[in-house]
Amino acid sequence: MVRHALGVRNASVWSVTMIRSLAYSWGLYPNAQAEMPMGPTVAVTWSAADLPSEVAAAFVSEGIGGLAGTFGDETLGEPVEIDDLDVGMDTGRVRVRVYNRGIGLMRGMGPELVQLHRFFSTIHAATSGGPGPGPT
Repeated sequence: MVRHALGVRNASVWSVTMIRSLAYSWGLYPNAQAEMPMGPTVAVTWSAADLPSEVAAAFVSEGIGGLAGTFGDETLGEPVEIDDLDVGMDTGRVRVRVYNRGIGLMRGMGPELVQLHRFFSTIHAATSGGPGPGPT
């Protein structure tokens, strides 16, 4: 089942100065309900003061503040790839969960998934000191 965003895309409403914290995690799970990943993960939490400039710039350029909800399809793969993003802002929270991002990109599941992929790739690069998991 394909799920779509809950919310509107409008990057002009959001500003990096409004971010209080950004938490992101990625992993491969045996199923969408599992709490423990099967292998290596990426997990990072930054406060506004510690947010890398490239992540802040990608947040704005990809319009991430205007995306919220669940994307992808949790039934398309085993193990299940899960990205979780939680951004605390002055005006509330932006929460995004993506199931099977790689499969969704290959199946053309929408421009929002491409935006999220580019943003998550920037986070991966910032946490590893190198390029993200792949270009789009």
